[in-house]
Amino acid sequence: MGPLTLGGVFLRGRRRQALFAALLEARASRREGLAAWELLDLLYPGQDEERAFGALRELVFVLRQQFGYAVLERRGPLYTLGCQVVSDLELFLKSPRVWLWRGRYLDGLATDEALWSRVYRLARDAARSCLSKEPEECFRLASLLAAEEPYDPALLVLMLESLSALAEDGLLRKVYGHARDRFSEVGLTLPQDPAGFLKAWGL
Repeated sequence: MGPLTLGGVFLRGRRRQALFAALLEARASRREGLAAWELLDLLYPGQDEERAFGALRELVFVLRQQFGYAVLERRGPLYTLGCQVVSDLELFLKSPRVWLWRGRYLDGLATDEALWSRVYRLARDAARSCLSKEPEECFRLASLLAAEEPYDPALLVLMLESLSALAEDGLLRKVYGHARDRFSEVGLTLPQDPAGFLKAWGL
């Protein structure tokens, strides 16, 4: 739920991040793990199979050297995250708390659409639940979600309602103007002003 870290240390390197994101999605979806061929397709598409297997083994070795052997496990033919790895994603699925969101979902590396759909519904509901008492948090989370789902009117409603509660009229008009431009790119026409939109789509 933001930049990928292990033990407070940022996980550097896109392949390292993609590996952990994929294994995390698998565990959050209650899969036993991912087979080597699935990881090869994700991390080394189009590469010679023997060289790709070698690169995967080296990647796992380097990560274990840095974070400890138990951070990645092999269970038969499957790779999985070690039991010691605790994730904000899994905590959120158990108890949807807004503060668990610190940035883009899985740092933009998500591949499991079914899992994302589930997380997205929970997150949108969590943002809505804090609108009246914590409009700043509502706006923050709705903005993060809009980076993933830019054409959901319900998110725009949450953003505008929270800015209205904060009396941020200038920012409200700016956010709505950008949204109108964005929606128009896919052939969707929003009302000229935020008040008209909220009348049509408001909570």
